[in-house]
Amino acid sequence: MGLRARLLLFVVLVAVLPLGLLGGAAIDVSTDRLAASLEDQQSTVAEALARTLDTWLDLQLRLQAQQAQTFPVARLSAPAMAGVTQVVAGQVPEANLVTLFDEGRGQVVAPALRVGRGGLAEVIPEVLEHLPPAVPGETAVGSPYTPAAGGGPVVVTRSPIPQSDLQLVVELALEPSVRALEAQAGAASVVLLIDADGVVFWGDPALLPPASALETLRGLAGVIHMRGAEGSRLVALAPVSRLGWTLVVVRSAGPVEDAVRDISLRMAWFAFVAIAAAVVVGVWFARQLTKPIDGLSAAARAVGAGHLGAQAPAAGPAELVQLSHTFNDMSNKLQDDAQRIQQQNQALIDAAERLRAANSEIERFNHELQDRVEERTAELRAAQARLVDAARFAAVGELGAGLAHELNNPLAGILGLSQLMLAQSTGDHPLRPLLESMQTEGRRCARIVQSLGRLSEAGERADGAVGGPREADVDDVLDDILPLLRGGFTHRGVSLERGPRRPWTVRVDPAALGQALAQLLAALRARVAAGGRVQVQVEADLHGGKAICVRIDGPAPPADADDWRAQGMAIWAARSGLSALGGRLEEPDASAPALWRVLLPVA
Repeated sequence: MGLRARLLLFVVLVAVLPLGLLGGAAIDVSTDRLAASLEDQQSTVAEALARTLDTWLDLQLRLQAQQAQTFPVARLSAPAMAGVTQVVAGQVPEANLVTLFDEGRGQVVAPALRVGRGGLAEVIPEVLEHLPPAVPGETAVGSPYTPAAGGGPVVVTRSPIPQSDLQLVVELALEPSVRALEAQAGAASVVLLIDADGVVFWGDPALLPPASALETLRGLAGVIHMRGAEGSRLVALAPVSRLGWTLVVVRSAGPVEDAVRDISLRMAWFAFVAIAAAVVVGVWFARQLTKPIDGLSAAARAVGAGHLGAQAPAAGPAELVQLSHTFNDMSNKLQDDAQRIQQQNQALIDAAERLRAANSEIERFNHELQDRVEERTAELRAAQARLVDAARFAAVGELGAGLAHELNNPLAGILGLSQLMLAQSTGDHPLRPLLESMQTEGRRCARIVQSLGRLSEAGERADGAVGGPREADVDDVLDDILPLLRGGFTHRGVSLERGPRRPWTVRVDPAALGQALAQLLAALRARVAAGGRVQVQVEADLHGGKAICVRIDGPAPPADADDWRAQGMAIWAARSGLSALGGRLEEPDASAPALWRVLLPVA
């Protein structure tokens, strides 16, 4: 935005902003006062109508109580009692029905019924249904309701007759009184009535506020300002204290909104005139200042573009002339400083060239040194890995071979002695079953020692490396390792089961494969609580091949951070061992959450 536009905007804001603030304040004050006046008027009307309705109801109930006490109904005959109901009906214009009622006998005489109310067969049950509970010595008033035959709302009252069990029951029509209240409220207002239970028995409930607001204000006087799709309206509430009813007067807030709209339009017209005048004054004022400033700005742009020494015209007010002289002096000094800086820069450029050449030589030497260090580091790491593998497999082989050698001699003695004793015992000798069991278990121990010896073959090599791959049957490898692992599973209360045998020849190192499978099964053993089951078997693959499938069945044990870390390391070691053999480990997924699969290279 240019200087002329900013000056114009400043003048307009200074001239119009106070007027706008004053107009807004005036609109707010006028709106508040008009709304308050209309709310007070609406509240006054509602309270006056509520008092009128309360007074009318009080007169009706007093008149009925006096009539119940005046006539000696208990001493009259049935025709005379019927005459009393006719007299009461004639004295109460709003009475739709008058009758005498006894709690034990029900209706005593034929009621006096107003024409158009309906037949006795439908009116009497409806009146008795809405008959209020008796109050000793007082006139009781029921809840208002609309008759099934139609018409306006009615209310049933009952007054006790002294020295008898009779009750004077009157059904009062409320519509004439409510119509009179609507006439007093005026055509611009709508009257609604709510009973003590919060039920609207006169008027449209859609004109009322939400039920929560009505429940809060029921029994109190107040005004609610509602806004809806049909416009704003004021809802005034006033209590009808005698019966606990609430009278509501609804009136549109349109007069207030029309008045506010008229004030806003007038203020907008005054604001438009003020803005036009401010624009004219601002244009004249801006032209007096912007012309000399444009010349100074052009000179500044020339200096910024590199034309040092450019001069600004000295014209306009004295302050701007002084500013132009100061700018011209600064431009001349910048020109002198630029020439001196250019000479110093040339000297710095020469020194930088020499430094760049030296840095290039140092960087080349650093790259060469780094390549040598990385090469030697890789060689050391490879040698270290080979030493670790050699030491590990040598230890495993030495332990396995030593254990097999130490166990073979006593096993040979046990088997020899058992065979010798079997040869000397007759068929019915009592110890012969024990000797046969001893020989069977001894042979089983021999097979386990042989399996352990085969698993330690990798450690018996002179270089300590993993044995070379050869054709091996997976079932034979499982036969070697499962007996060795079953004791650990039994100790933890977990069952290690072997599935049916499936011939599957692979090309791997059997000892290395047995070690990897043993690590995997040991890790999965810790993932099953006591009572669980781990099943191992060879199954057909989806792609036509085969795989070693390990299934876990049972709940997981309580989580332990150290156990989970140990399991993770064992699974990692098993995955690394299988990868070295050319195979891979597939962990469970969403389709098979408890299935581990080992894939191996086919022979």
